This record gives sequence, structure tokens and C-alpha cells, in this order.
Amino acid sequence: MAKKIIAIDTTDRVLEISFFDDGNLSFYSIDSGKTHSEILLRSINFILRIAQCDVEDVDYFSAITGPGSFTGIRIGISVIKAFSIGKGISPLGLNSLYLTAVGNKKLFDKRVVVLMDARRNEAYVGFYEKVGEEIVEFKGAMSIPIEGLLGEIDENSVLLVVGDGEFKRKVVDVCKGFDISFVERGGNTKTLIYEILKREREKKLSEIEIKDGFYIRPSDAMKKLNDRSKENN
Repeated sequence: MAKKIIAIDTTDRVLEISFFDDGNLSFYSIDSGKTHSEILLRSINFILRIAQCDVEDVDYFSAITGPGSFTGIRIGISVIKAFSIGKGISPLGLNSLYLTAVGNKKLFDKRVVVLMDARRNEAYVGFYEKVGEEIVEFKGAMSIPIEGLLGEIDENSVLLVVGDGEFKRKVVDVCKGFDISFVERGGNTKTLIYEILKREREKKLSEIEIKDGFYIRPSDAMKKLNDRSKENN
């Protein structure tokens, strides 16, 4: 039976939406200058109209769960949960560090470390290796200053670097001698859809039901709250 799947990414400034319908995959990248809260629902409805598909016909609603903008993650997950609850199904999602690793399986002769620009001179870092045919995490994800990467990364790992030119330059300066591959930002919604199809075949969809966002570091608001709490104590 043909499946219809929507996958969204609201973790960064650019909104990305992929739509899978009967074996055909459409990808949309939307940079309107407006916030995701302003355009997300309208964008989903527009894409469904183009596909001549009713929202009731969609089998799975999914989202990239992070890391990235705290507000963006919350908006994306809330919308996907609302659509899913309306159909009585579970919302699905995976984080972009894992999806970047899965999308580059050809590099897994070694362990793979995904480095993603976290702004503020920091990197989001995910650690993965291939076990059989599966990509698994061998160490918990973290957010660390770029200058501190050498203390966390095995020199025999392949580094997958996701970010703009300045971020890439800083990583190269710090990680001289490492095997480095540069990966363009975006497209993880397509990988998420293929992961959903794979896990459905394997009857493992429950493994990727969304419980919460993938927040590696606290939001600015949470940091301020924690600082005030420490001051009061």
C-alpha cells in the first residue's frame, strides 16, 4: 500500500518540508523572512494542495527534533503532534546529527563524528559507528566550544562538518590532520522519510516516536532561569 508522509525541519532559519507520495518525493526549502510560526501551516497546506492530497490521507507526520533553534524545534514538534493526534497516530522524528550520519553511510569504514554549527563558537557533536547494517551512537551528543574538539574526538574518526564557511574554517584549523568531509546543510527531511519507510518495514516505528525535542543545550530563557536560581540559593 502506497504511503504518504510529511517531514518538516524547523530547527534553522530556513523551513524545509519533504512530502512522500506513492514513491515520489518532493522537497521544498522556504526562506520567506517570516517566522516558522507564521508560515508553517500555510506551507504544509499549500504543498498538500499541489499534491492534490487531503491532510486526512497522510499516513505519517514527522519532524526533525533538533538540535537548533529552541523556539523552532517547539513549533515544529507542536504542529506535527497536532496533526498526528487528529488522526490518532504517533508523531515521528529523528535528530539531524543522526540523519546526517545515516545519509553518509559510505564513509563508515571508520567511526563518524558529525559536527554541526551551534553558533557562539560552539559545535553540536554526534558520535556514530556502524554495527552490522545499523548506524548507532557510541557516545552521547554534546555541545562544546570548537577549540575543545580535540579533547573529545578520536583521531581515527571521519569528521562530517555541517555549517557555513567560517565554521568550516575554524574546525579545519583546530582539527588539522583529521579526515574531514564537508556536508551541505539541509535535506535531512528526505533522509527522515526513508528512515520511516525502513523502520515501518522492520516494524520498529515505535523507536522513533517523538517524546520531546532533541535539546543538547538549554535555551537562553532556561539559562537565565538557572542563573537566577543559583543566585537565590
